[in-house]
Amino acid sequence: MNNLLQSVDNKLVLAPFYSEHVTEEYVAWLNNPEVMRFTEAKWQPHTIQSSKEYIEKSNTSSTARLFRILYESNHIGNIRLSSINHFHRKADIAIIIGATSARGQGLATQSINLVAEYAFTVLNLEKLTAGMYANNTASIKSFERSGFVIEATLKSHYCCEGKRVDGILFGKVRNL
Repeated sequence: MNNLLQSVDNKLVLAPFYSEHVTEEYVAWLNNPEVMRFTEAKWQPHTIQSSKEYIEKSNTSSTARLFRILYESNHIGNIRLSSINHFHRKADIAIIIGATSARGQGLATQSINLVAEYAFTVLNLEKLTAGMYANNTASIKSFERSGFVIEATLKSHYCCEGKRVDGILFGKVRNL
């Protein structure tokens, strides 16, 4: 995967994520409880080494694509396609905006749109899904703005900050 995915104004770019891109700042995002609040990755500590291993594993998998989200050339987050299934022509999306200064600007929505376009046109997939905690209102809004619809509510699916919360499953089907 050598192609960059770029927004119309070229300020936002999805670029391949390689282990040499791991920095102390990146690992600090992964260990920041506020940044990781709504992720399943919050349950374990992260190091430079564990982050590099995760990236290498993703990059050698035929069922995943991992991108850095760059805004004005700054690494602000990641977006990943996983569970790519070419027979059923579907995949899951996960996103994190790690740079808190980049939140609330619509960059997650732009990133979701770019990775969805890549999934539908380059990978020739037909369906994308994304799951999230029901109290993750920012992610919910980003996926809704990107044309995803709620397909299921999973009652009391997650434990978040000592409370049971529902899981929301979003889906988007390619417009043929």
